[in-house]
Amino acid sequence: MQTQEYIVQITFYYNDGRIESFHIRPIGESIEADINQWISKSWCVLNTPDNTVFVNMANILKVEVTPAIGQFSGQDIPFDAQRLTPLTRGSRVL
Repeated sequence: MQTQEYIVQITFYYNDGRIESFHIRPIGESIEADINQWISKSWCVLNTPDNTVFVNMANILKVEVTPAIGQFSGQDIPFDAQRLTPLTRGSRVL
């Protein structure tokens, strides 16, 4: 069975307003498990071709993953969420 190889973008939003994005490939059985493992630890370690980046997760306000990972599920994870931003807050949702 051939496994699908894909890249996702992970974006860290720091407490001080900085934003940093990385393209990553899954290293385990699934990207969902990899991301869950990274963000649940105190430090997220990312190897790039030029250097190794250590992200202190205590300094992170938010983590975004693009494209959306539909396989995340569970009691505390809404299945169908919609982002409401100042540009869409007044628009009609179909």
